[in-house]
Amino acid sequence: MATSIYDIQIIPTTNAEVVYVSDYNGPAIVDSSTLYWLHALPKGASEGFYRLAVSDNGKRIASSSFRGTVTIWYREENRWNIRFEISVAGTVWYGLQFHPTDPDVLCACGNGGIISEIVINGNDYKCTSWKGHSDTVNDIRFEFTGSRLATCSNDGTVKVWCRRTQELITAYRGHNEEVWGLCWSRDGQSIASIDYAGWIHCFRVDNAELLWQQEGTARKLDSEARRMVMSPDGSRIAAFGEGGLIYIIRARTGEVINIVKGNGSYIYAADFFYDNLHIITGILEIIILYLLI
Repeated sequence: MATSIYDIQIIPTTNAEVVYVSDYNGPAIVDSSTLYWLHALPKGASEGFYRLAVSDNGKRIASSSFRGTVTIWYREENRWNIRFEISVAGTVWYGLQFHPTDPDVLCACGNGGIISEIVINGNDYKCTSWKGHSDTVNDIRFEFTGSRLATCSNDGTVKVWCRRTQELITAYRGHNEEVWGLCWSRDGQSIASIDYAGWIHCFRVDNAELLWQQEGTARKLDSEARRMVMSPDGSRIAAFGEGGLIYIIRARTGEVINIVKGNGSYIYAADFFYDNLHIITGILEIIILYLLI
């Protein structure tokens, strides 16, 4: 059965970049040069996989399922094995990310306003959860040093947290809709966020001041783009979602510099290659690579 690709992440390795994807049946690895599917990871007891996270060293993969579990795989002697299947009662996870420098730390977010940190210690783990929002949390992203993390929610807010203490640092309340996606600037000084109606806001982390105001307004996209990723060099943002369009946006100013017609009517997932010139998307088990010049 053909299923939609819900998440994509690209990780650079010594010789090439590796593309990881997640569809309903679970994570898989795709050849970055041919875009052929190489192999799928073992499923375990879960099904209905959704979001994906890959550690920066490429040795851990986590994927959340619609059943409320997070499955974590380890790569051991070139084989992927399930190490943990984790659940928190009543929680379905909508966002996942590994710590950028510590592959044994994973943060997740989900319904009920819940944010969780999973710390792995050998064959055991500790899961610490707190209620960070008043409604479902749709995305979670570490700042590039890993000291702070940001979350966005159906309650219309974007919040920045101290990863060590879970204390709230900043709350941005400028959206009038559910906030579905976010990304950090490379210097950690600003965050761009996108809501259900396609409005993109970029604000300062230290004081929640809206930055993209040179035309007196935040930026609204013509079609309902609802998720976003930052290019590796921090210069561009890709926003995508319903409508099948990919908007390439200048991160510093919010200017739309390119619009790419994607594959299909709804793009759930996309990521930049590390050359900053290509972006990859997927739908119905088909991976497509676009050149952005």
